[in-house]
Amino acid sequence: SKGKKNRVFLLTDGQISDRQRVINLVKDKCQSSGKDEHKVFTFGIGNDCDKNLVEQVALAGCGEHYFATNDSLGVLKSKVIDALAKASEPSLSGCTFDFGV
Repeated sequence: SKGKKNRVFLLTDGQISDRQRVINLVKDKCQSSGKDEHKVFTFGIGNDCDKNLVEQVALAGCGEHYFATNDSLGVLKSKVIDALAKASEPSLSGCTFDFGV
């Protein structure tokens, strides 16, 4: 939607067959739009998640990445809250300031 900022939260174990295709898709969508229009926040779930995929998708999507291992799934809630806070941070673009000078 024009004028709206899109935020995507991807929770994954990272076990996919074509990881580069996913990274490229996110990169193309996020970097072809206006700055800060789209952001992707990724959450790698489990001990065996593909950490590189989780990191690269977040990087391509101008977002943040987080990990929750099998023994730390209880802290996932705080990580999601942290990501939500970062996703809602305001940003300015195309602004002018006039101090009447």
